[in-house]
Amino acid sequence: MTQLGDHRADDGRATRRIFLRQGPTATAPPPGAEVVASVRGLDDDEEAELAVLTEELRDHLSADGAVLTTDGLVLAGFSDVAVGPGGVVTDTAALLDGGLLAALVEGELLVADPTWEPRYERWSDLALRRDRRTVTVFVAPVEGGDDDE
Repeated sequence: MTQLGDHRADDGRATRRIFLRQGPTATAPPPGAEVVASVRGLDDDEEAELAVLTEELRDHLSADGAVLTTDGLVLAGFSDVAVGPGGVVTDTAALLDGGLLAALVEGELLVADPTWEPRYERWSDLALRRDRRTVTVFVAPVEGGDDDE
């Protein structure tokens, strides 16, 4: 039985399309799309914990920055993130919102203050589970299809 391949491509008659989004973009349907199925990566308590940790880390990182290892500096360079003297990054948007901090923690590319290390690790665990396990399937009209009329 063949399930994949060009023979399954739309020949112009499709009126609806199905697509999947993962992570933060999975939480809100695009205009005109309906949710078919959705799975959250975190429960309510974990979401609340992540929000608290994010604010704590945002304050800490904006004041003290994140010190990166040599490999961490390479990753920051690939991500076009500004690195200050001593290999310190203070761009909290890139670190927390852009996902860089989770990659740094997961790859052990961060030189963390031992008193903050447990919070970095817990935040990273929660953020990665949210981003990797939150999945939604949507259905939407195909532009120019019969549903658009």
